[in-house]
Amino acid sequence: MNKRDMSCVLFMNDKGDNPNRPDRRGTGVVFGRTVKLSAWERLDKNGKPFLSISLDEVDEDGVIVKTDATPEVKAEPPKKGPDRPKKLFD
Repeated sequence: MNKRDMSCVLFMNDKGDNPNRPDRRGTGVVFGRTVKLSAWERLDKNGKPFLSISLDEVDEDGVIVKTDATPEVKAEPPKKGPDRPKKLFD
């Protein structure tokens, strides 16, 4: 599994005989928390494909953690001046 924060990986999933199973499954780390991902291929109202993704937090044994509250995440404002990161793309 990728241990870098704010990154995830998805793989094709064998749906077997159950069409409701996710098309893709994977793992990742989001805000320092290990997550399992499930993704379903869908079509929007114009017929364009997209992925519908669900994330579940897991403990160190890979068991899904049930939580009642959503953790508060504070985002930092963008940096200004010479310390601001360079653009990746123009």
